Amino acid sequence: MTAMKARFLRTTDLGDFVAHLARERLVIGPREEADYIAYGPIESADQLRLGLQPRRSAKEAFLPQSETLFRFSARGRRPVPAEGPEPFVMIGVPAYDLKGIETLDKVFLTGPFLDSYYAKRRQAGLLIGLADKAMAPSQFYNSFGIDPYEPALCDLHMTEIAGGWLMQPASAAGESIAAGLPEAASGQMDEAKQAAEAFRASQNALVPVREFAEKVKDIFESPVWKTVVDGCINCGACTYVCPTCHCFDIVDETIKDQGRRLRAWDSCMAWKFTMHTSGHNPRTTPEQRIRQRLLHKFQYMNKNLNLLGCTGCGRCVDLCPVNWDIRDAMKRIIEAI
Repeated sequence: MTAMKARFLRTTDLGDFVAHLARERLVIGPREEADYIAYGPIESADQLRLGLQPRRSAKEAFLPQSETLFRFSARGRRPVPAEGPEPFVMIGVPAYDLKGIETLDKVFLTGPFLDSYYAKRRQAGLLIGLADKAMAPSQFYNSFGIDPYEPALCDLHMTEIAGGWLMQPASAAGESIAAGLPEAASGQMDEAKQAAEAFRASQNALVPVREFAEKVKDIFESPVWKTVVDGCINCGACTYVCPTCHCFDIVDETIKDQGRRLRAWDSCMAWKFTMHTSGHNPRTTPEQRIRQRLLHKFQYMNKNLNLLGCTGCGRCVDLCPVNWDIRDAMKRIIEAI
């Protein structure tokens, strides 16, 4: 198999490259939304804010916050399926969001239960990853072995160097969309390698995520959970911005004789998440819900899918209204047991 050639995208040619992508696909990337950054449709390269972390993760392109599964009518014999997704490409996706998508792939595309809605979006989308130049203080994705300079988990990978980006295809589709760019010179490839080495030498301190995953196997009834609540108000913000959280609810909405079946994100941090129709609720306290969140990510997913349900993106740390920090919680639990 012939190795895929690295290409070079000049900064001045970014607009043409985005226009090239837009001829066949909807382009999605980080852009300004009021006072924050979010993934959204990109009409021109001027809108792109490459290298800035979107408030919510890239999972929304494949598992929307809400989506119509099908429509129905009192007069119709059969439900009408929702329209399929249009082809799209996401540009500027950081490694921790790419890892989140890989995690969701294992949840929705492997095993006996294939999610056809997720599968259609996954097939419709291409991913262009972007290497981080530095880690934010809240981030700890290096603790999971995630390397932003490794051109994996995406179709095409971007590394910023002098005058533009080194573009490394990681799939046939990525090679195709980069084919019109000039080949990278050896000096440009060396510069990208040096950037990777400099990044790896300056990463944040490691969080003991593997040790935590091992030690939480037998502490379900431990009183330690009460010590890490720290004022959590169970708002669920952490679950909505998380790249790997994937719980959802399904409801029917009707207006007169028309209706639709809707899937929407749900949160294990919500009090009503486990409410039974009998009125019984097995998770009535904040510590029970925090326990569920952490055990799901570091024990249940590890056991069932051989992966950890966290990518160290730091969003839950940045956006928690009471400054609850998952890193501190893990360290304190390890020390207590």
